[in-house]
Amino acid sequence: MKTDANCIFCKIVAGQMPCFKILEDDDTFAFMDIYPANDGHCLVLAKEHYPTLFEISDEAFAAVSRSVRRVARAVNQALSPAGLNLVQANGPGAHQSVEHFHVHVLPRKRGDALRLNMRKSSRCQVIAEQSNVLRNAVRSDATVAGMRQSTLTVKLLETMVQGAAVPISCDPQPPGRRKCFRRQFAAPGVLPPNRQRPKDGPRRPRRRCPRRSKVPPIYAGATR
Repeated sequence: MKTDANCIFCKIVAGQMPCFKILEDDDTFAFMDIYPANDGHCLVLAKEHYPTLFEISDEAFAAVSRSVRRVARAVNQALSPAGLNLVQANGPGAHQSVEHFHVHVLPRKRGDALRLNMRKSSRCQVIAEQSNVLRNAVRSDATVAGMRQSTLTVKLLETMVQGAAVPISCDPQPPGRRKCFRRQFAAPGVLPPNRQRPKDGPRRPRRRCPRRSKVPPIYAGATR
């Protein structure tokens, strides 16, 4: 894994400098910004050292994107901000403060008039409390996602074992039109009960519409 001895983020990943950690996996690391622009300001970065977006590998970028989504969902769940920005800077012209690829997860407030690179005073006690809240939110979100995936897998296996026909729901009809019924089934050759023919007995006669008169009603009693 590529590292830079002079990079502060590489030192944080290696455990050489303290931080308020939120999330860590094999490829990414997330922690609280000690100079937050707003409450809940987080950073998500790749563990391997890539100075900017132009040097990062596709695999590392995908891993950072997954972690950014998890952290952003945790911030939204725990703090309920009015909005949220994802900020990623590359190079001095974009005011990149640390040359290590990272993404800012930045909660927003209405009327905060926030500008990029806005530095506020560090409040370690508040940041520590927020990091605990967000860390628990990240863990609970991962647990819920795993439970949902397991439930869907079990239902799918039960359906496959039983061999039951699973109806495919139709798109909702606009108001004023009659409701459509489910005609499509996962199992081929299976019809809805109201479309199945009786095994014994005569077939039901088909309803036919009465033929319309070819002569318009206004001319029905006219003579030449």
